[in-house]
Amino acid sequence: MLRKLGALSQAGSWQTGYGLEKDLVSESFRELLDTITVPCVLYIDDNTCAVNAAALKRADISGDTVIPGGKIDIRTGLLEKEAVRVLEAFLPKMRPQEREEALIKSARAMNAHGFTAC
Repeated sequence: MLRKLGALSQAGSWQTGYGLEKDLVSESFRELLDTITVPCVLYIDDNTCAVNAAALKRADISGDTVIPGGKIDIRTGLLEKEAVRVLEAFLPKMRPQEREEALIKSARAMNAHGFTAC
């Protein structure tokens, strides 16, 4: 997964992903994630994500950052609740055409694996 994310990375772009298992998030996972030089956000659910050092830097989040209603584990890169919302303010917004293309690509991938509805 990390090789694929790294290969897709373009200077200045953000990499996002969904469906990360919370049990995978650890200090060693963060070290691997930090090998990706562009900001990377991997969502566990809508209120929890793991991020790399580049994402933390872009969002100006450090070990001293306090976000009311949020939780930051700087060692693992795990952000929860309001900390996720603060980070999301720095994510580039998708244009309608980009969103449509992403949905079509996702639907085709699901169809290729036998899913006909989601």
